[in-house]
Amino acid sequence: MLKCKDCKKEYQDHKELMPVHNIDTDDFYYICRTCVASASEKGIKNRNSYDATMKSLKRRRRHR
Repeated sequence: MLKCKDCKKEYQDHKELMPVHNIDTDDFYYICRTCVASASEKGIKNRNSYDATMKSLKRRRRHR
């Protein structure tokens, strides 16, 4: 059972959730798609956000 960090809803299927990398503790937590969408609509972009995670993954791929 996986839990969304923002809305605390539990999901059976991890397809609904997006892993977000926490830079400070170097682990992953999950945020559901609705929370990700609402956060991006509000323009909230902290360094632990989904967007930052995707950027860092792209950056890692590019420099191999």
